[in-house]
Amino acid sequence: MFWIRITNKHLAGPKQYLSGKAHPTVFEGRGVDALKLVQLAHAIALDDIPPMVQLKVVREGVSIRDVDYFEPGRTERLADNACVS
Repeated sequence: MFWIRITNKHLAGPKQYLSGKAHPTVFEGRGVDALKLVQLAHAIALDDIPPMVQLKVVREGVSIRDVDYFEPGRTERLADNACVS
């Protein structure tokens, strides 16, 4: 989201990044400077990309339906995978 925020056409400069103007509830596609976004993406050096974090669940409690979660379905567990984001 950082890249989408800093490429918003309606921002006057980097100082507005911490303002509410840079953090709308919904991003409108026409408000994003696509060329600037692509240029920033191409400028990322491979060494600047942090390594991927992989977590392993060692122990997990069991959620109780209608107590811990209220969605329809049999379980709250969505996935057991180290790469789920």
